Amino acid sequence: MLELLPPSLTATPGTVWVPPGTVGLPPGSTIYWQGNLSNTSSAEIRFRVLVTADDTEALVNTAEIDDGRGSVIRRSAIVIVNGLPVYLP
Repeated sequence: MLELLPPSLTATPGTVWVPPGTVGLPPGSTIYWQGNLSNTSSAEIRFRVLVTADDTEALVNTAEIDDGRGSVIRRSAIVIVNGLPVYLP
């Protein structure tokens, strides 16, 4: 699994939680994990980030999951940061 965080997000060192395997949080905003899973198991990877955006922004975060057999799956999440409140009557 390779996670390249958008420029307005920075991974917080010491907050990466992964199953057993090789994990990395090199300088910058890249997180990776490598390990073995059976056909019926799953892996949950959690981490905290610091939002550095000053303005309202839609951040798209995409992880790439390589199954080791030539297939790469991409999963994305979108979050709006520093949004503006809207008051309706």
